Amino acid sequence: RPGPARPGPARSYFGRGGISEAHSHVVRCDQNTSPGRGLFADRHHFDQASRRRQRQQLLGFLRGLPGHISDAVVISCQRELEERGLLAAVREAGLFRPAEEEEEEEELGVGGRAA
Repeated sequence: RPGPARPGPARSYFGRGGISEAHSHVVRCDQNTSPGRGLFADRHHFDQASRRRQRQQLLGFLRGLPGHISDAVVISCQRELEERGLLAAVREAGLFRPAEEEEEEEELGVGGRAA
């Protein structure tokens, strides 16, 4: 479900240096996965870069929260994270495990939340 557009890195340049600064950022940006790091990307490369950026921002955000708050955020957003393919990344990073998994590991004497 689409939400309101949020200013991304390129949009923030429009207010400062205009379109030319945004264009030069796109060409230099390490997130640009288009062939030859061109200004325009096909939909596949755009979506790939967007997913990678969303994943990095989400994991960075969750890592900055205390564990119980991070868990509450993930629980609240679990369906949307699953739909966007981000829940697996959160789990792989050790930032969320359902309570029953933690209880099983405690009983076995293994586990522990990743830092």
